[in-house]
Amino acid sequence: MARRVDQRADVTRDSRGCLRTIAWRGNVHSVKEELDAWEEAGSWWEGERARRFHLVTTHTNLQCELCFEPQTNLWTLCRVWD
Repeated sequence: MARRVDQRADVTRDSRGCLRTIAWRGNVHSVKEELDAWEEAGSWWEGERARRFHLVTTHTNLQCELCFEPQTNLWTLCRVWD
C-alpha cells in the first residue's frame, strides 16, 4: 500500500543522469532500478510549474515516487510503498 510522504530528499545522479542514491530521514538508499519516469505540466493557469516524476526501487526494496522541480532544483519524496 502506498503511503503519502511529501518530504524533501537529497538525490544524486551519475554522469549520465541516472538516479543513484536517495538520502531521506537520515538514511541513504541506493537506487536499484528506475521503473518509470514522466512529466506533469501542472495547472499552469494557476501558477503551478512543470515537474518530473520518477518511480524507483532501492536495494533495500523500498519503492518510491520522487518529484523533481527543475525551476528550484529540489527533490521531494512523494510516496513510498513498503
